[in-house]
Amino acid sequence: MAMLPDAERRLDHALAAVTLAATLLASGAAMADDPCRENSKGLPVPGCVTQAHADTLKKDQTQDIDIYCPPQAPYYWGGWVDSFTSKWHVITENLITDDAHHAHFKISNTALSPNSYTVTIGCSPTPEWGACTGNLVKVADPKCPISSQRQDCTGTPWPKCWEVWTETCTSGSNITTYSCTDANPLGHTCITCSG
Repeated sequence: MAMLPDAERRLDHALAAVTLAATLLASGAAMADDPCRENSKGLPVPGCVTQAHADTLKKDQTQDIDIYCPPQAPYYWGGWVDSFTSKWHVITENLITDDAHHAHFKISNTALSPNSYTVTIGCSPTPEWGACTGNLVKVADPKCPISSQRQDCTGTPWPKCWEVWTETCTSGSNITTYSCTDANPLGHTCITCSG
């Protein structure tokens, strides 16, 4: 039985839409964040070693996880990726409890069935602060050139979000790097190496 011209045209449009959607999904998958880049999109993490945590959540289950960097690469540079068996989930990194050696995540399964996941972080044998032999100190925003800016959020169903960025100050041959945030409601806070 031959198709009517209008029906054939609609079928051609539908197939073109499906092909376009598949192409967009495939190209989106190729743009995934990289745990071996600073804050997932920045500079390559030197000597990157990945560390992963995998589990399965029951429907409507929420879980807090900590992923620690291994002894041979003890420094977390903020890069991570996740994969889930269902798109129905919420994952947030808690920067308040993160430190230089581990990452903390809150994961919620919003699917109506179990949802398996893997979260992978990137770690380095080199600290983000280079060869800092002093202490890390908090300072006011030095207002130097900004790089690696991103927004981080925590909490559900109404997340609280803040900006995190890196500033690099140059004075002659001295270069000082600051990791800054506006999470503090009283003003920007930055951290740098004191020694």
